[in-house]
Amino acid sequence: MSNQLYPELPGLTWPVMRTPQWKTSIQTTPSLREFRTSSVLNPVHELTLKYEFLRQRSSQAEYQRLFDFYANHRGDFDTFLFLDPSDYQASQVRLAVGTGTVSQYQTARWIPNTPFNLAPWSDQMFMSGWNPFGATVVGNAAAAYDGLPYAIKLKETTVNGVHGLNMSAGLFSPDVNNLWAVDVKADGRSVVQLVLYNGVAAPQAYCGANFDLVTNAVQGFSTSSGSLLTAAMLPLGNGWFRCYVIGTAGVVSDGLQFAQVVLSNGSGVSYAGDGNSGLLLARAMLMPSNDLKPYVRNPSASPLFPKLEPVYAPYGAQQFYTWTASTGFSSISPSTVSLSGLATFASPIPAGVSLYYTGTYYWRCRFADGSLSLEQFMRQFWQAGRVKLRTVKP
Repeated sequence: MSNQLYPELPGLTWPVMRTPQWKTSIQTTPSLREFRTSSVLNPVHELTLKYEFLRQRSSQAEYQRLFDFYANHRGDFDTFLFLDPSDYQASQVRLAVGTGTVSQYQTARWIPNTPFNLAPWSDQMFMSGWNPFGATVVGNAAAAYDGLPYAIKLKETTVNGVHGLNMSAGLFSPDVNNLWAVDVKADGRSVVQLVLYNGVAAPQAYCGANFDLVTNAVQGFSTSSGSLLTAAMLPLGNGWFRCYVIGTAGVVSDGLQFAQVVLSNGSGVSYAGDGNSGLLLARAMLMPSNDLKPYVRNPSASPLFPKLEPVYAPYGAQQFYTWTASTGFSSISPSTVSLSGLATFASPIPAGVSLYYTGTYYWRCRFADGSLSLEQFMRQFWQAGRVKLRTVKP
C-alpha cells in the first residue's frame, strides 16, 4: 500500500465517469422467485478517466508520468491516493451519537443526493421543535404553492417587540455555509426576514436577509464574524416565493444556534403588532450547502441526515465537534487519526452527545486493470481512451 498521489495531468477530459459497485448474492427458485442478500454496507467505486492528449516531451512529460506511475504500482497490484476535484470535502458530518463507551469513530462523508434536512416537521411548522415568539402559529391554515393544505400562518400578537418563529437550538455548524430556505406568502405582512443566529445573548453572530414580497427586493446583512454568501427569492406562483439565505452565522462564546423567520412591518422587525397580520409559511429546509438545493421533506421531529460512507484516506486539517442542545457545538481533538481515518479520543463520547466531522480526503484506489492502452496519434502526442481506477477498502 503506497501513499503516492495519482498525477494530475492537463489532458483529462470531461466527464469523469463514476460507477458504484455493490455485492449482492441472489438465489432464484424454480418459480423464479428471488432471495437477495447484500454482502456490503458501502460500495466500491470505479472511476473512468479519459485523456485527450499526453505529451512526450522533456518539459511536458505527461505520457512518461502516467506510464511510470502505472509501472511503479505494477498495474493493478499496489494502491495509491487519488484526489477527486469534485468529491474531496466532508463538511459538518454527524458521525454518531455517543453511548458513553465508545472512543473510536471512523471518519465519513455524506453520500451525495441522499435526503438531508435538519429542519424538524418541515411541512408542519406548528409541531414540536418550532418556537413562536411574539406570535402565534395556526397549523394547516392555507394551501401551499402546490395546492395542498399544509401551510401555516405565522400571526403577530399585539406585543410591542419582535414577532417570529425559530427552530430549536443547535444542529448547524456556525463556521461553515448553511442553506436556510422557506416558502413564504404575504398575509397582512409582505416583508420577511430569514436569519441564521449563533448566540442567545449579546454579543450574537448572525447572517440573514430581508425579503420584500411585493417589490422582490432582497437586502442582506451580517455581523463582522458572520458572512452572507447569497440571498435570493424565487417565484413559485400564486403569490408564493422560495426565500433563502446561504452563509455562516459566525462563532461566539455560548455556541447556541437558531434558524429564524421574523415578521417585518416594512420599517423594522420590532413594532407593536395588530394581532392578526402575518405570513403564510411552508417547506422549511436547513442544511450545510454552498448553493440552493431541491426541497427535501422531513416528516419527523428528528433531523433528517443523509447516509454515510467511510473516508479511508483523510488528509490536511481534520476537525471534530461535539454537540448537545444545551451547549451547541464544541471543538474536540482526537488523540490520533489513523491513515485509514479511524479517530481515537482520550475518553468515550458521552451518551447522547453527537460527534461531527469536517475535513478533506483522498480516495484510496488501485488500477482496475492489469493492462493500460495508450495510443500515439502524432509525434510526441499520445491519448488514453480509458484509464480505470477502483476504490479500495482497507
